[in-house]
Amino acid sequence: MKLITLITFYLIVLFSAPSTKATNHKLFSEQGYPYDMLIKRTDKIKIIYSENEKVVNCRVELNWQGQKVTTQAIEVEQIKFNAKPFATCLPRAQAKVILATTFN
Repeated sequence: MKLITLITFYLIVLFSAPSTKATNHKLFSEQGYPYDMLIKRTDKIKIIYSENEKVVNCRVELNWQGQKVTTQAIEVEQIKFNAKPFATCLPRAQAKVILATTFN
């Protein structure tokens, strides 16, 4: 009887816990300069996004040596985001500026 009670309790907790939809992915880039170097020089890169039907709002967080840079959120097309999420959410000119700061 106790076993059934424990299993029931476990199932209730399991199914009533809020589900979060956070995923971690390894990021590989074929974008070339400066994206490849940013991936190599930083400790962690996060692409934070929310998507609608055709539009994605995204921003990028980069961490290296205890420093953190967060970009402004931008709105991009879903198709472009699906093809190249890192390069789409971090414009090339801004990526170059961030890369330069990693050398300081």
